[in-house]
Amino acid sequence: MVRFEGRSIFALIRRALLVFLLLPLGVASAHRRQSAPMYDDSNPAIVYSQGNNGGGVNGWGSGSDPGDFGGGEHYSNAFSGSFVVHFSGTDFQWIGKMGPNFGIASVFMDGQSVGTVDSYSPTVLYQQVLYAASGLADGAHAFEARIGDYPSPDRNPSSSDCYQVMDGFATSGTPLNLPMISPQDASVTKIGTWTFGPNILSGAYCWSNDRSTPASLTFPFSGTGVEVYGHPEGEDGMMDVYIDGGYVTTVDEFNPLYDSILSDSNDDSLLYVATGLPAGNHTIQVVVAQSHNPNSLDFYTQIDGFIALPATSSSGGGGALSGSSAGADPNGYDLTALGTSDWAHWGRGGVFGNLDDKASGGGQISDVSQVGGGSNVGGWADPSRTVTWSDGTPTPSGTDDGYIWSNGSLGSGYSFTVPAGTAPQTLLVFYGASTATCTISAHLSDGSAPDYSNSNTGPGAWLETLTFQAATDGQVLTVTLLKTGNNAGFTDGSADLVAAMLQSGSGGGGGGGGGAPASASLSTTSTKAPSSGETHCGSVGVDLLAPLGILWMFRVVLRRRRARSALEG
Repeated sequence: MVRFEGRSIFALIRRALLVFLLLPLGVASAHRRQSAPMYDDSNPAIVYSQGNNGGGVNGWGSGSDPGDFGGGEHYSNAFSGSFVVHFSGTDFQWIGKMGPNFGIASVFMDGQSVGTVDSYSPTVLYQQVLYAASGLADGAHAFEARIGDYPSPDRNPSSSDCYQVMDGFATSGTPLNLPMISPQDASVTKIGTWTFGPNILSGAYCWSNDRSTPASLTFPFSGTGVEVYGHPEGEDGMMDVYIDGGYVTTVDEFNPLYDSILSDSNDDSLLYVATGLPAGNHTIQVVVAQSHNPNSLDFYTQIDGFIALPATSSSGGGGALSGSSAGADPNGYDLTALGTSDWAHWGRGGVFGNLDDKASGGGQISDVSQVGGGSNVGGWADPSRTVTWSDGTPTPSGTDDGYIWSNGSLGSGYSFTVPAGTAPQTLLVFYGASTATCTISAHLSDGSAPDYSNSNTGPGAWLETLTFQAATDGQVLTVTLLKTGNNAGFTDGSADLVAAMLQSGSGGGGGGGGGAPASASLSTTSTKAPSSGETHCGSVGVDLLAPLGILWMFRVVLRRRRARSALEG
């Protein structure tokens, strides 16, 4: 037997074979490359572009597939269709799908191009890491993936279309559920002539080609970054961008898809992002520029909304925000006993619009605001969601099982606020869901701690215990409850809000709560950790030992086994 340095050739082959199996196999077997919690495609940290794609789908469609993480996905082949994921931390993975009708996506981190991802595969592959990054600065980030432009989006020559799928994302940091502020909001200073219309995500957008004034919008924000969303179209011109009064850049909003071909196809697209600003208060101003792309038909600037990136990190920023979830007590809750600082109950008698709160609470817990487009709201009653009180207004005392519900489009629901300062506080939120998944999240206005987010799938009711304190006084905690998924076979499930109870100090307790928090994520492990930097997993193959015929055969067999159960997407 031939030996090398005392080892048989067969032993060397066995060792090489083991190493080979631990190496990534490229397109045919892209896999999760690090252990990190995974979040579903309906997570509110994701902003999907909206608009007509010419096929009856509004930007990104949603569907279910048993091979998907969580059983569902968002998909699109819309020209210039995109999504943005907000997170705080140092690493990120886009989990998607590959198949014979998938295209090439451009990917960006914090507004900077980091390459492209080819999602083509001759067979359908599920839960693939299409892009991964590590070693990022510890703070808020925005990842974007974008389909190519009209009329010929990039795709592999073997592919039949340009689809992309958002199945989920993974990060050891924290997803950030950040509100999009409409340019119609009172906080935005408007100069010149602007015309307003409805927008799915922010509520209202605006447009102007007023170059004589020139027209401008100024948005004040607190944090370390800011994003501008709009309608890139064939009639758009350029906009000048100023931060804190200083000129930064000029953005070309032109997109080759003219209204005469397909109107309003790229709504809520990311136009500009700034990151790495000093933590604190800032302003961004966008101004209708005096020039346009030679191919554009006009000078319009169209703005859908602004998103502020908070001053936060995975290690926190002087504040604290944590939470846990438990099944609701079937006997209900005593609002007077638990809401020692304030309480609020929505939907008394099953009537939407009825609000009772603690007479001496000073209205610290606000009434709800509706969130998201396509909302459909109302009130109902259920004996499993009972609350009682003896110090309320306008109803002094009572026992009630009413609540308010939201069963509109995914991403719609309610938000409310409570004051936050340097003293620790605890907020208990009593909520539920019917045949749907709901996501509850919390955000401190000074961004001094990572956002909290948790999802539960109904039917059921839960008590969320949120403990928080800000780095400075005069802040607010915003709590958002959204419908983020439909149970299989249902489209009219709802997210339901019953009551909230505020306590000073951090010693929360739910009178029947307790237990470990319900997890909204799936932690996975892998056999190979990523190297620092970006990894475009959808287009990389490793064949270090291909010359050995036995190893090549083993690789082919492995590929076929992994692809054997894949279905056409």
